[in-house]
Amino acid sequence: MRYKLPILLICLIALGCNPAQKTSNYKEISYVVWGTKCTVIFKKTKGLNLEEDLMFLFDSLSASISTYDSSSLLSKVNRGETNSIDPVILELLDISKTVFEKSKGSFDPTIQPLAKEWGFLNQKGHWIDTSILQDILVIVGLDLWKWDSTQIISRPQGAKIDFNAIAPGYAADVIAQYLKQKGCQDFFINNGGEIVLSGSRPDGAPWKVGIVSPARKSNNQKGDTLYSLSNTAIATSGNYNNQFEYKGKVYSHTISPKTGMPIQSNLVSATVIASTAALADAYATVCMAMNKNEAQQFLKENQLQGYLIYKNKEGFIQRLMIN
Repeated sequence: MRYKLPILLICLIALGCNPAQKTSNYKEISYVVWGTKCTVIFKKTKGLNLEEDLMFLFDSLSASISTYDSSSLLSKVNRGETNSIDPVILELLDISKTVFEKSKGSFDPTIQPLAKEWGFLNQKGHWIDTSILQDILVIVGLDLWKWDSTQIISRPQGAKIDFNAIAPGYAADVIAQYLKQKGCQDFFINNGGEIVLSGSRPDGAPWKVGIVSPARKSNNQKGDTLYSLSNTAIATSGNYNNQFEYKGKVYSHTISPKTGMPIQSNLVSATVIASTAALADAYATVCMAMNKNEAQQFLKENQLQGYLIYKNKEGFIQRLMIN
């Protein structure tokens, strides 16, 4: 599984109307949170004050699941100070379990000890003594964790869980739910590349999202491939940003929960469309733990629409759309 850092790995952009087409009925706000930028474009709605409430939503999520905040509930769970969980942790555990089972363990939020050992937590990856991996792997595996609606029932001693590979998408879903509760049905949310789309853009057409290849040299930011989407979510994972080189080989931050090793794959990035951004986020992460053929098969088996960018034998970037 890829240990996801809160940065934008591939450019996913909302293509709205040109300035002449925009109306005063829509508003755009942006905040820098969790090491990335969250942008929300939404139709103005009576009683909606997103400027004040957006940071409250992120602060509430951070208090629950942040691994960078030592006072968060998840940090306390990881240190063994409490077994209590809140509804946010419960929901993320349940979503993770679903994807863990569908991916046969390729998606696993318990790989934090492996990511830390390889140095990917602070983007300073380095080669390690691989003989220590077997001792770490005995505490890795979401199937080793048991929980109910209020607490962790059991887990391996020393095991830790981290939702960084799904939390950005989940946060986008939380914002979307908030907007709908306030009566807003037309919006675009981009939380560091995890996107939720609802209703229409200012000209009444569906939202458009462009995917830009990492090998693309053009300054045209409309992307290599465009999707016209509404009432859905889209997320992208990539492996070309946080990596290191050892003895002539490049190792990226996609780690196998089964071997403990960084995964060698011809995939450069995977984009997935799903019902929620949390699921799109997780499924894109699953694809990055596979090669191109495996990811293509996984998407088809689970009836997921996706877009894979990969290298062929000559090293050239290729693109494959999965419908």
